[in-house]
Amino acid sequence: MSIEALIQRREQILKAKAELVHYRRFIAAGSHADFLYEPARHHQVMCRALEELIDEDKYDLLLIMAPPGSAKSTYGSVQAATWAWAKYPQWNILCCSNTDALAKNFARRRRSVCDMEEWKILSSTELDPAQIDIREFANKEGGVMYARGAGSAIAGVRCKLLICDDLIASFEEASSPGQLDKLWEWYSTDARTRLVPTGKEIMIMTRWSRQDPIGRILERIEAGEEPKRVKILRLPMLCDDPMNDPMGREIDEPLWPEWFSDAQLQDNMSHPIRWPALYQQVPVDASGTWVDEEYIQYVDRKDVPDNCKTLMAMDLALTAGGGDYTVIGVAKIDPDRNIYLYDFTREQVKVSDTSKRLAGMNEQYAPPYVLADNDNATKVFNDYQREFARTGGDPVRIKELPLRGQDKEVRAAPIRDLFMQGKVFIVRAPWNAPLVHEIMNFPPKSKTEHDDFIDVIALIGRDVWTQIAKKPEEGKIAKPIEGAYIQREGQTFTRQKLDDLWEDPKKNRFGVLRL
Repeated sequence: MSIEALIQRREQILKAKAELVHYRRFIAAGSHADFLYEPARHHQVMCRALEELIDEDKYDLLLIMAPPGSAKSTYGSVQAATWAWAKYPQWNILCCSNTDALAKNFARRRRSVCDMEEWKILSSTELDPAQIDIREFANKEGGVMYARGAGSAIAGVRCKLLICDDLIASFEEASSPGQLDKLWEWYSTDARTRLVPTGKEIMIMTRWSRQDPIGRILERIEAGEEPKRVKILRLPMLCDDPMNDPMGREIDEPLWPEWFSDAQLQDNMSHPIRWPALYQQVPVDASGTWVDEEYIQYVDRKDVPDNCKTLMAMDLALTAGGGDYTVIGVAKIDPDRNIYLYDFTREQVKVSDTSKRLAGMNEQYAPPYVLADNDNATKVFNDYQREFARTGGDPVRIKELPLRGQDKEVRAAPIRDLFMQGKVFIVRAPWNAPLVHEIMNFPPKSKTEHDDFIDVIALIGRDVWTQIAKKPEEGKIAKPIEGAYIQREGQTFTRQKLDDLWEDPKKNRFGVLRL
């Protein structure tokens, strides 16, 4: 080999030991199946986070949340584990999966990597033939690679790196509070206690439940009970939070368009539990929810009737780049008062940007007005609108609904009732996931959870009755009801005198008389 070739080879080795993406290329020369493909954009983000944990001591615990089929296990359980062992062959590494069978499968893949000449060159060691069992194989530097299924005995094992990959095996397990409690007990008292004091931890999951291991760690973080330095890497299938997306995506931009087809996305988006949990990494709790799962109905946009009236509503956030979101929603109302939640935007932007967005949607959908709560945010927005009009802008007509001291649950009761009557339909779109997440988790259980979508659909539910007066069936004659009659146009009149109504309001079938 020439001097130039030797220099080039040495550079390849140094790069492979320094960065995971170069490690993949180096091992790929041996044609290993887990190293053949160039990393996609989200894989590069994962690799960088893994490097920061393993080699740079930036944090102690890395949480990776990504959809099924996104190759998170290939990078986390195979490539990162063997890279760490090549850099630090004296480490003990414990790798856990949901079952012993899956743990052994990953172990075989790791062992086959460590048996390659390329890996031996990087690590300057090789597997120890005296300890080569699939559940715990060693190298000649003294490091051991362990593999265990969730719930199995791991007493006596000590590790520098703990990798927990998809500890939940099925939706059935995720739906059982008892099974989730048992899994958490095993993880927190068995697996996690195997770490040495300076140990590092990687948890890779597709989210299944709010009470899965990552969910409980997030609760500990929020409560200030998690002692570790934590890096959270959430990779939803469609970007729903551009301000915090680790890939820097725009809203609704897909995770891996080269791999996941539009047909796959559409199929999974139609499921109110599977989509937010497995694909968006924001699981909902379907038990005891504000609106039960069975009442979440979807339609395609083409199936919305043409003879609908339009309602628009908004919930304002005045702080850009953090806190709550500004949500603007469009609903279509058919003559039978069925509501089609038609189009929504959700952004953390300045008031000026909200005004532009609202003006554009107002021009597109031409509603009679835009609904908003009569609160301080709306007052600030109205001041801005007046200034906007003075400078030649076209302000949007705002209809403010009074709060009357009612809490959010009371104000949201009308739209909840309409859901439960089967009269609310959600038009399939990427914004479905955060909407359904809020519906399934309302009222919020913590200050970090949002309910901005709920505020908007609550406004729609409160105003829908003013939109369309339902007409009696053709040919039927409206009958008087205790001194009242209904015209064919749906308007109600009474033959009672005002004095009669005032003296005996109980006889008035239509409630308190309002002048």
